[in-house]
Amino acid sequence: MPLRIRLRMKLALAALLIALHVTTLAVAVFPRPAPGYQAYFIDHTRRCWPTEEEAEQMRHLALPDRLRTDAMPPLTGCAIFTSGWKGPSSGGVWTVGPASTLTLPVNASVTALRFSFVTYSWRFESLRLRMRVIGSDQAPVDMVFPAGRIVSEVLPLPPSHGAFVEIELHIDNPESPLFSGEGLEWRPLGANLLEIEFQHAAP
Repeated sequence: MPLRIRLRMKLALAALLIALHVTTLAVAVFPRPAPGYQAYFIDHTRRCWPTEEEAEQMRHLALPDRLRTDAMPPLTGCAIFTSGWKGPSSGGVWTVGPASTLTLPVNASVTALRFSFVTYSWRFESLRLRMRVIGSDQAPVDMVFPAGRIVSEVLPLPPSHGAFVEIELHIDNPESPLFSGEGLEWRPLGANLLEIEFQHAAP
């Protein structure tokens, strides 16, 4: 084999090995965990890490027509609060950051969902929140409510919704209790979800 060809092969092999080492180093220094792992273990915006058996149970949940978030079984909260939520508390479940998602099992007779929220009483400005059904072309529902007041709003569902509905909440102005001198929670919190009511079509 000519010397020139052998030299080119060696250079190509060296370049391949260098690229492999650089890729390995990049993965070690800048890991890219799976979204679920990131949300649960790093960002703490997912409430649980279900086993395969629990995940199967979560796909067959039956919820009451009026669901209070401060009295839910842990597996129900795990199934519903997909991302962007604080851990459970006696007063409800808080959104974390500017975006949160819910995944709700609904039957065919459910036409709308009524959400009840409250926010911190120490806020200096009203909380602005927007809800929409993911994958639907329906207009989002905008909410503006003063600090410390419970506000309820109805979110209509598309007529042809499936067995599960994904809902996105966007909070324009979440605030950190720690930075405001009102607690030890450093993450920006927005709205405290108190209750979800499933509204059915008239018989």
